[in-house]
Amino acid sequence: MKADDTKKRTEAFSTQKERCKMSSVPEGVRCENCVFYEPHAEHFGICRKYAPHPHMPHGGMERFSEIRWPNVRDKEWCGEFSKNVPKNWS
Repeated sequence: MKADDTKKRTEAFSTQKERCKMSSVPEGVRCENCVFYEPHAEHFGICRKYAPHPHMPHGGMERFSEIRWPNVRDKEWCGEFSKNVPKNWS
């Protein structure tokens, strides 16, 4: 491997590390605090942000077995977090 290639890879890795630091999650932004989270078991629940979607069983070769809401853990987070009920809901 050439020295230039090693330098480029090191710089790319450093940039990725900085991006990860910058994208830290704000305090309290977790599924368990989101209006769309519905708990179902200890530390687990479903996200009702969007309509249910087909779930493909492990292996991927079978047909879709069911339609369901996404399963999430209470400490997870996403960019769709909402602490309050959306304004367009009556």
